Amino acid sequence: MSLDCTPESNAAEFIQDRFLKIDQDEIGILERPLAGVGLRFNSPKPEETFDFRVEPWFRDLKYLFIELRGEFPQPINNLELAEKRVEQTYDYLFNKISKFIALPDKL
Repeated sequence: MSLDCTPESNAAEFIQDRFLKIDQDEIGILERPLAGVGLRFNSPKPEETFDFRVEPWFRDLKYLFIELRGEFPQPINNLELAEKRVEQTYDYLFNKISKFIALPDKL
């Protein structure tokens, strides 16, 4: 999943400003350019765990790259259950993560 950032900023700046509140002076401590930063979230429940990363898409900094991995501890033996798990993961990405990313800045 990728989300197009605003024309006046890029995905690296969006993550730094929206989630981390890092300014350029603080980045200067590293004494080298920073291509971008990313975040990783792990959201466990007994029946499933969703693990997702949010980072700039480094080929084109207008976009965010979002990777989601759904982990289900119980083995499956039929395609219907596999389909249900894919749908759960898809739903989490498009109905939960996308809303979380789109929340307005609280400052």
